[in-house]
Amino acid sequence: DSLSSHQLALSAQLHLEHWQRQISIFDFYLARLDIRQHAQRHGEALQELLQNSHVCTDYLGLSEADKQQLLSRELLNPRPLRALFAHYSPETQEVLATLDVIRESHQSLGSQCIDTYIISTCQRGSDILGLLLLMKECGLADLSQTPARCDLNVVPLFESVADLQNAATLMDELWQSPIYQTYLQARKNQQEIMLGYSDSAKEAGLIAAHWQLYHVQQDLSERARAANIALRFFHGRGGTVSRGGGPSHQAILAQPPHTLNGHIRLTEQGEVLAWKYHFPEMAHRNLSVLLSSVLEFLQQMPQAEPPQWHQIMEDLSARSYQAYRAMVEHSAFVDYFSQSTPLAHISELRIGSRPSRRKASLRIEDLRAIPWVFAWMQSRSVFPAWYSVGTALQEWAAQHGWAELQDMYQRWPFFRNLIDNLQMTLSKADMGIAAAYANLAHDKEREAIWPALATEMQATEQAILHISQQHELLSNRPTLQKSIRLRNPYVDPLNFIQLEALRRMRQAPDKTTPQGDDAGVSLAEVVALSIVGISEGLRNTG
Repeated sequence: DSLSSHQLALSAQLHLEHWQRQISIFDFYLARLDIRQHAQRHGEALQELLQNSHVCTDYLGLSEADKQQLLSRELLNPRPLRALFAHYSPETQEVLATLDVIRESHQSLGSQCIDTYIISTCQRGSDILGLLLLMKECGLADLSQTPARCDLNVVPLFESVADLQNAATLMDELWQSPIYQTYLQARKNQQEIMLGYSDSAKEAGLIAAHWQLYHVQQDLSERARAANIALRFFHGRGGTVSRGGGPSHQAILAQPPHTLNGHIRLTEQGEVLAWKYHFPEMAHRNLSVLLSSVLEFLQQMPQAEPPQWHQIMEDLSARSYQAYRAMVEHSAFVDYFSQSTPLAHISELRIGSRPSRRKASLRIEDLRAIPWVFAWMQSRSVFPAWYSVGTALQEWAAQHGWAELQDMYQRWPFFRNLIDNLQMTLSKADMGIAAAYANLAHDKEREAIWPALATEMQATEQAILHISQQHELLSNRPTLQKSIRLRNPYVDPLNFIQLEALRRMRQAPDKTTPQGDDAGVSLAEVVALSIVGISEGLRNTG
């Protein structure tokens, strides 16, 4: 207005229109943020709030039914639980302060700047109702008023195999709850659910995890339709195949029928961000691929697969899970893993937002998924992405033949995507180099583990060639095959540099600096640089 009043209307139009359009789209933020916290932290905060306010002395000790009854009652009670000047533990203060910052951000930047709160390791209905009560105490929800108000999209994240198996029952019971129906009305009857690929694959192996994810989407979608709820899935995919990675186009087309109703969310993380979105042209192309894939899925809605294919996948899943657990529970496995990979050095790199382990233990379950797959990728064995697949496929084919599996590959997008991703992963693996890493392990651990890995690798490759009816991996995707073949020779020397540095460090841990022209460059730095180089060369490694 000021520019127009000073005869600068044309200048105002030319220079301000674009800026005004940006503000109308984004308000005063660029991208929406998600908040994510572990369900246990919420439970501990509620325990303290309820105890300090003399409402319940032992919230965490209640049964699930009693917890939900208490939470439902408090969500409708206008009386606050949070005392302004009470002394809470640092952990509880952090949970409450996070919610306070969300409320303040909504007030200053717009209500959409932070619109989703994800509950990690969600296992019970009380985990979801508990977050709603914490939001009430911080001014982000009021389910007692008419109409009800809730300023955040509450998203449960189901990660482990057990949690995925229980997800449909948990959500169905919650959708029947009057207090949760009030929340849904405040959110326009929309429900978002996040699915975790990493932990389920680390726990159960590739086939069992992917089949469970496929099955749970079908189950949840059917129950949501029956409850008249608009359901959207948020796929927590990583870069590697074992963390749900792979070509986005095929992954979207491989979703179960009627589970993608014009809405999908997925994570793009790690090195994927750099090589997909660093340049505007590449970002535009990859976003176009995502959009076109959803439109193609909706236009050519896949038909429900034959029931016998479900039975085959159940059989393959059970066989694969048994073989996978037999390996990771082997008494020598953890030691072999830590000795034959640069795991310790990966944990020291500043490449993640969280510690590499959830707890100070050597258990595989406590190791986060990124260092788990990253370490195996560095050693070129890529264990999590294929181990136990060969056993499952070979055993099933020995009883029933290959014809049905070949038909599934030709006509079922889910199964085809699974097999093609395995092709890509196996093409990046190199068992010759992996054998050299195996020699880093002590004799006892190497002899207990390595022969089984080598045998299973061969069985998996042969099974995939039988199913895809090819003579070599990726013959049906020549561009990708050529790309991997061009990159691998440049990556291989980095592996041998890393191997030599690891050997020297382990032989003389106190002498970490080489002599001569390279004096001053520590062996630890050599290992770190090689890790980055191998990751860049192989891609989708974390």
